[in-house]
Amino acid sequence: MKDNQRIKVSKHFGLHQNSLKQYIRALAEARNLCAHDERLYNVQLRNDSKIIDTSYHVQLNIIKNKGNFTQGKDDFFAIVISLKDLLPKRDFKKFFNEVNKEISSLEKQLKSINIDAITSSMGLPSNWRNILNM
Repeated sequence: MKDNQRIKVSKHFGLHQNSLKQYIRALAEARNLCAHDERLYNVQLRNDSKIIDTSYHVQLNIIKNKGNFTQGKDDFFAIVISLKDLLPKRDFKKFFNEVNKEISSLEKQLKSINIDAITSSMGLPSNWRNILNM
């Protein structure tokens, strides 16, 4: 994308150009995984697809290890964060509700493992649902 176009698009979303670039990389990788029937729930994105630190990381009090957030950088939650910033509120809420519904449905079926083990492997912090109202 040319510089002037990139600037216009990032301003439209109210994002810094680098944030938009990383969101697009993360979502493109997620799209490719889905297109090739790969697992998405416990994805670990490539280093060049990691999203930058966001206010969501801070507001959700995500733990840091060696100065880096441990969740929401290169995992499923990074995809959730990307969609939170890019989708219209109505569309994000629909996506969020579908994810939440699937996790709740899975939780009811589990017998040998706790849902927290699953959501942790997804990179979802325990308070991940709070992102809906941020």
